[in-house]
Amino acid sequence: MFGKILLLPPPMGKTGFPWNQEVPPQNYRLTAEQYPKITIVTPSFNQGQFIEQTIRSVLLQNYPNLEYIVMDGGSTDNTLEILQKYDKFITWKSEKDSGQSEAINKGIALGTGELFNWLNSDDYYLPDYLRRIGELYAERKAAAEDCTAICTRSYFVLEDGEISSTNGHTPIYASSLETLAKISINQPATFLLLERVKALGGVSRALHYSMDWELWFRYLLNYGQAGVVTDEFIGMCFRLHGESKTMQESDAAMASKFEENMWQVYRALAELGKDAALCKQLDTLGFVKNAAYNLVIPTAVKPAELRQIAHNHLYTKVNKAYYQSAFRRANMFAKMIDSSQLLPQLKKDLRYLRLRIFFKKWFSKD
Repeated sequence: MFGKILLLPPPMGKTGFPWNQEVPPQNYRLTAEQYPKITIVTPSFNQGQFIEQTIRSVLLQNYPNLEYIVMDGGSTDNTLEILQKYDKFITWKSEKDSGQSEAINKGIALGTGELFNWLNSDDYYLPDYLRRIGELYAERKAAAEDCTAICTRSYFVLEDGEISSTNGHTPIYASSLETLAKISINQPATFLLLERVKALGGVSRALHYSMDWELWFRYLLNYGQAGVVTDEFIGMCFRLHGESKTMQESDAAMASKFEENMWQVYRALAELGKDAALCKQLDTLGFVKNAAYNLVIPTAVKPAELRQIAHNHLYTKVNKAYYQSAFRRANMFAKMIDSSQLLPQLKKDLRYLRLRIFFKKWFSKD
């Protein structure tokens, strides 16, 4: 039995998935009605060399309940030619926007699925990925168990498709406080409930570099981590090349922009947590409030909880700086922490780190 492959002939010379191979429809063991509708959004701008592989990797999953939306920012390369080629199988628009965040939000507004994720126009799915996501969700629904997010794994691949390394699933810790304090996300491998993403207003347009991380932060802050499913399945490839944000992040100047986005969130936490002392310290270090960024929190979350998140996160900054041998920076962050706000184990760890920092900071140039 064939799926879309007969309707989507590959470009000359292209072989393997998703070119002349597809996910066989018979791989889907549930009825079409049992699979949740999945909305995939691809924000795009001048990635014509990669986007056809991206599109085909979604379509040739042959997922029976798919909504695929491509929001292009007015590309001037061959992207539009490719979008027109797949016009019958995708929803797409090409118009100028303010960047990736706006494009994602436009796609979210059009989406009607239960589950949602975005797939950048230089990345691609591996065979059976959407089947795995759909079945994880369907199995929990059939068992009357909550499934509020699905976190899987991914590969980092080089520009030519060679696997560079493996990226773990988005981490979930024993408590929401610990997860929020140590928060990170493997975004392209993390599927969320679209209804909730819409209720949160999508991604923040004020954040160009860490909008995925910040959306995940708000998602957990508003809805908690009950029902978050982690799975070891590796289903997508995150491409590393000169223009990708992940590669740019390795550059010191670009890394500082990612950090700047993150500090905007924690500066907002300090203010909403009514921690005047921490606000003053952050302002002194240059982590001042950004008028363009607004962190909206649920009314059920009390200022005391926000203070806890902020100070426990500061511990992660101390720990990271220490193990990077940036002892003066570690000392700076350590001095900002109100240890009464820390989780018991982190409180003990901080005492240990402060002693180590005291003896090593004088030898650090950072």
